Amino acid sequence: MLSIEERLKRHTRREGACLVWVAATNGRGYGQMRIHGRTVYPHRASYELVIGPIPPGHVIDHLCRNPLCVEPSHLEPVPMGTNSARGLRGFELTGTCRAGLHDMTDPANIMSRSDGRRQCLPCRRSFERRRPARLKRPRSGA
Repeated sequence: MLSIEERLKRHTRREGACLVWVAATNGRGYGQMRIHGRTVYPHRASYELVIGPIPPGHVIDHLCRNPLCVEPSHLEPVPMGTNSARGLRGFELTGTCRAGLHDMTDPANIMSRSDGRRQCLPCRRSFERRRPARLKRPRSGA
């Protein structure tokens, strides 16, 4: 059986500054893995493996805004309220997408959502490629 460190190495790849989880994900876009019979988030396992325990009452905030990133230097334990407030800023206030990989001033990288918000098109395409076929929504008009 592989150690947690070996599993993290096997199921990640470098994308820019991020170390991205490429294995199982949950329905909210976060990675997941099994450790000792429990489902855990790989970003939490990575943080605890490299940096140490997560303080009680804290969650891990992805400073890079990429929920699949397990790079310990991109992770910070914060209270839930702080994490929520930071998440509301999104990429609308910066020139890059939440993952920090794509220029959001380039119209070719922007996808308008039905709720009026912007979404990074290259990140969305990457997410869709990683999704299992059974979870993909059929295209409208097809």
